[in-house]
This record gives sequence, C-alpha cells and structure tokens, in this order.
Amino acid sequence: MSLCKDKHFRDAMNRNFIFCDIGARWGIEEPWKYYRNLIDVISFEPDQEEFAELDQKIEGQDRVLPYALSNEIHKATLNLTKNRGCSSLYEPNHTFLHRFPDEERFTVEKKEVIDATTLDNLYHQSIIRELDFLKIDVQGSELDILHGGRDFINDNILGIQIEAEFKQLYKSQPLFAEIDSDIREKFNFELFDIKKYYWKYKEGQYIGSSKGQVIFADALYFRDPYEFPKWCDRFSDTEAITKIVMACFMSILYGYHDYALCLLNQQAVIKRMGIEINNALKFSVRRDAQSIRYLFKGSGKISSLF
Repeated sequence: MSLCKDKHFRDAMNRNFIFCDIGARWGIEEPWKYYRNLIDVISFEPDQEEFAELDQKIEGQDRVLPYALSNEIHKATLNLTKNRGCSSLYEPNHTFLHRFPDEERFTVEKKEVIDATTLDNLYHQSIIRELDFLKIDVQGSELDILHGGRDFINDNILGIQIEAEFKQLYKSQPLFAEIDSDIREKFNFELFDIKKYYWKYKEGQYIGSSKGQVIFADALYFRDPYEFPKWCDRFSDTEAITKIVMACFMSILYGYHDYALCLLNQQAVIKRMGIEINNALKFSVRRDAQSIRYLFKGSGKISSLF
C-alpha cells in the first residue's frame, strides 16, 4: 500500500511535508511529484519570466518566491543564458565548456541586476519556516546558499538534494569536494546517494560507450538517524514527533526503508512517540518496502509508482 493511502502515516502527519525547491525551473520532480497531495512546496526562482509561469501553477499551500539566494544580502548579476536552465549568478567558463558539444547553450544573452538575500534572513523575518527538505540546483551558487542558511538548516532541515560540479562550468564556482565537506562537517548530514552525470568530448561524441568525463552529480544527504533524537531536543514533543514522521516519509520516498526503521528503533524516539504509534509506523514502513520503489533520480530501478 502506498503511503498516500496508509492510515497510520496520514494520521501521524499533522501537516503536509514542506519541500523547498531552490532553482525551481520546470517545477517539482520525481519522486516528490508522486506524493504531491502530501507535500507543500516553497519554490525560489529569480528569473522573472520563469517565476511568473511557476506562480500561475501553484497548488494548495504552495508559494513561489522571486528571490536569488546567496551568502549575503547584496545586488547580484543574473547571467541569463541561451538555454535558461544554464543561467547562473556565476559567469560560464567557456575555456572548459569549449571541450564539449553544445557550448552555445551557455552563451549569456542578457544580464539582470537582482536583489540577492539569504535563507537565514528570510528565516529570521519569518518569511520561511517549518521547512523539511532542501533541493538546491542553482548552477554554481550551492555553497553560497548553504553559507547563508546556517541557522535555518540547523533548525529545520531533514535532508538535502544538491547539484554539485566536479569541474568548473562557471568561473570560480565551488566544486563537489568543498560542498560535500561543508554539508557533512558543518551540518552533520550523511551522504546517502549520488547520481553522476557524464559529458563526452566533441571528438568522440558519437562513438564508444555513453560514458565520458564525470562533470557533476546530484547528491542526497540525510541527518544521521543515530544523532536524530538529540537534534529533536530543540523541539516540543509534538514538533519532535512531527519531524520524526517527516524524516521517515522523506527516506521512504527515496527508497531507504532501513533509514526509517533505524530511526524508529531509537529508544529516545520510542519513548517520545509511544510504543503503539511507533509499532504502527514500523508496520507501515515494512509493508511499503514490499514493493520495488523508485529510489534516487537515475538509480536505474524499475518503479512500481509509474
């Protein structure tokens, strides 16, 4: 049975899961899209044309915010490229991009001066609150956003999906090693999955295997389940139980039923939520795990959800 129809989970979720989509062009993706009725989405999109389109498609309690996020409050330049999905606050690095096909998609067609702010600034003003998960895909500014959201992430976030490059597609952008180190050491998250993307050099574009040089990855991080009960001490009992349930929901979406069971098996978690509710949720997790699930984007698993 899907969690969408599972009574134990729906009863335990006293609110919808709140998903924060930073770099929201083209809208919410799988696996979140499947559970859309259980998710509220807060989107950030600084490109005003794309913001207007997203704003027309909002559902329920969703919100779209027209902010560029960074590590400080300042005026920033948004480089709008031929392929708008390549737009960035960083300038394209054509010295490297020239090695590969389709370089022209990174051509900057126009520049716009915009207001950039931080997650912490929005958090302390109560413009955002109670979020559960961050998806960050902003073409080079990922580490800046993390640096500008220390309080917000530490106080709220259960998991992060982030795009990070291994090579500089944009001039002076931070790379995967620095981003990964920051998430693990500054926020105490664990790396749970990684989906790598490859580019082939122009000279061999249509020959050999589909693999080329690894260029970037989508990396998935969760809070350490063994440290989770201690992190929950900052909340009231009701809020802590909500965060535990949301963490289980998040992990099951990505196919990590073991994470949910590990979390629910912590003695501090059992004591906080009570044995009856805890056992009911464990039963729901095990039942959900009986079907083959969609895991992380691009995992290659056949999904019973589609």
